[in-house]
Amino acid sequence: MIKGTAGRCAIATVPQPERPKRKKKLFLTRLEPTTTSPEIEKYLMTTAKLEYVKVFQLKTKHQSYSSFCIVVNENEFTQIKSPAIWPEHTLCSEYLGPLFKDRLLKLDEDENDFALVRRSMEKEPQNTIEEPTANHIF
Repeated sequence: MIKGTAGRCAIATVPQPERPKRKKKLFLTRLEPTTTSPEIEKYLMTTAKLEYVKVFQLKTKHQSYSSFCIVVNENEFTQIKSPAIWPEHTLCSEYLGPLFKDRLLKLDEDENDFALVRRSMEKEPQNTIEEPTANHIF
């Protein structure tokens, strides 16, 4: 596919609509159990100066720590995957696969926000996309 570069000419064109920026997810664990999603969002916005961040607190097997799924723009993912940004003793890795609502500690977020994030996580149109289940967030 080529994209025309000629300036104004006799034929009218329609500008290409902007696609939402693609997102990537990070799994973060071993934080104090009292740590909240807004605290992590604020920390990342000030420390990493991210354009977009959404944090979901996950259910854990034990109450001695807390875990999170952090969603950022794909082009900013390397910033939050850096060990230098996280406190000592925390663990993180790329969060692969879908995130389901039943994995969240609490679901007090707006459903439209989940839909927006999920759409930005979808593969390119030529790839097949699994149909989300009722519990599928993104």
